[in-house]
Amino acid sequence: MTAFLYLLEENRVNIAMDSLTTDGLTKEPLKFVTKIFLLPHLKGVICGTGCLDIILEWYLYVQKNILATDILFLDKIAPEKLNEISVNLKLNGDETTTIYHFGYNENTKKFTGFAYRGADSFKSKELIYSIGIKP
Repeated sequence: MTAFLYLLEENRVNIAMDSLTTDGLTKEPLKFVTKIFLLPHLKGVICGTGCLDIILEWYLYVQKNILATDILFLDKIAPEKLNEISVNLKLNGDETTTIYHFGYNENTKKFTGFAYRGADSFKSKELIYSIGIKP
């Protein structure tokens, strides 16, 4: 289980996350991995909890295929593409995955965040300014 904390405020975002991953079946510790992926060209980050394959596939898709200047564009395409990635990976449905985007919005001159929960078909949910703690 991932330990994940964030502080989202108008003028900053702080993120802390462990790096341990577990075996999907036995839940035993397996290895250490990166779970926060920087996107300086989009003035943001992608991070996630749950199925590492979905998180990595989404990050690779963004890096390879997206021409954008901020994470607001990602918010428009994320739900459909994350569902597609989930189907392509043929997951068994037991995985609980949430993808997070945090970044700077040039229009409002404020930081913003979004969550996409697999249990909710990766629908976009804009995060309120708050402290988030998981679990």
